[in-house]
Amino acid sequence: MSRSPLRYFLTALALLAALPLGAESRRLATGSDNFVSGQGATVSSESPGDLFVAGGTVIVSAATRGDAHAVGFDVGIEAPVAGDLYAAGGSVTVHAPVSEDMTTAAASLRLAGTASVGGNARLAGAVVILDGPVGGSLTASGAELTLNDTVGGDARLSAETLTFGPDARILGRLTYAAPEPLEIPVSVIAPDRVTYERLDIPAFVTDAHERWRTGAMPSVPLVRVALLTTALSILFLLAVAAIFLAFASELSERLRRSVADRPGSAFLAGLGGLAALFGLVPVAVLTIIGVPMVPLVVLAILAAWMAGYLLAAYFIAQHLLDATRGDHPHGLATRLLALAGVLVLMALLNFVPLLGWFVNFTLVLLGIGGFTLAVARPLPPDVPR
Repeated sequence: MSRSPLRYFLTALALLAALPLGAESRRLATGSDNFVSGQGATVSSESPGDLFVAGGTVIVSAATRGDAHAVGFDVGIEAPVAGDLYAAGGSVTVHAPVSEDMTTAAASLRLAGTASVGGNARLAGAVVILDGPVGGSLTASGAELTLNDTVGGDARLSAETLTFGPDARILGRLTYAAPEPLEIPVSVIAPDRVTYERLDIPAFVTDAHERWRTGAMPSVPLVRVALLTTALSILFLLAVAAIFLAFASELSERLRRSVADRPGSAFLAGLGGLAALFGLVPVAVLTIIGVPMVPLVVLAILAAWMAGYLLAAYFIAQHLLDATRGDHPHGLATRLLALAGVLVLMALLNFVPLLGWFVNFTLVLLGIGGFTLAVARPLPPDVPR
C-alpha cells in the first residue's frame, strides 16, 4: 500500500504524542488508525485501519485490517495483518499471516511455521529464520539465514551462513551471495536458475564475530587502545568543563544547583528526558521525511549523554570540595582538579562489571535530569559564581 510522505509525517507526530513516560500501555485512535505505545505495548483489540505501535515489549494479539507498523526491543505479531507489515526491533517474531508485503529488520528475526507472507518479503537481521511460506519474492540478508519453506517468486539471499531445510522451495530464480559457492539441493531449485555472487566480509567483522562467539579476551594492544581512548575522553571532557566554568560560570552553577537541590527529581527527570530522546529514533524511522534526521537525533542523544555525565561529575566534585574545604568560593584550577579526579574514578569503575555500568548510567540520568529541570523551571539568577 502506498503512503505519501505527508501522511507518514502526521502519523509519526500522533505516535510521538501518544508516547507515555511510564510502563502503562496507552492507545490513541484517530479515525480508523490506532496508535499504541508504552514500555509493555499490547494490542488486544482489532485495528480497523492502520496500526502504529512502539514500546519495549510489543505484542499484537488482535487482527489489523490495514497496515501494521511495530517498533520495540521485543516484537511479537500474533494476529493476522490484512495489509503490509513493517517491524523493527532487537527480536521480531511473526506467528500469523501477513496478507501483503512484509518489511522487517531485527537482530533475531523469525517467520514462524504458523505465519505466511502473501506478497513480497524484505528481511534483514543477524539471525533470520523462515519457517513459513512467502507468496511473492524474497530479499533477505543476515549473518545466519535459514529457509525452511516455499518462496513463490524470485529470491535474493545474502548471508555468511546459508541453510536450506528439507521443505525449502524456490519457484522463481535464486541469486545468492556467500563467502564461498554452496551446493544448493536440487529439491530447492534447479541449478540453471541459480546465480552466485561472492560475498567479501571485512576481516574486522569476522574477527569481532569470532570474539563474540568464543568470548575471547581482548589482546594487550586493544587494552592499550581502550586506555588511551579513555584518557583522551577525560581530557576532552575537562576541556569542555574549563570553557564553561571560565566563560559561563553562572550557567554552570545554576545547572549544578538543579541537581544538588533536587537529586530525586533530577533522576526521574533524567529518565523521562532520555526516554524522550530515544523515542525520537523509531518515530523518525516510521516516516520518509524523518529518516534523514535519524543521524541528527543520534548525535543529539550522544551530546545529551556526554553533557549529562559531565554535569553529574561536576556536581560530585563540587560536593566533595564543599565537604572538605567549606562553602567558600573555589578557584577554577581547584574545581578542574577535583573534576578530573571524579572522572578518573568513574572511568576506573567502568572496569567493574555491572556496578561500574550502573554508577555511570546513574550519573548520566542525574545530569540529563539537571538540564531538564533547569529548562523546565530555571533557578533564580542570583546564584553565587
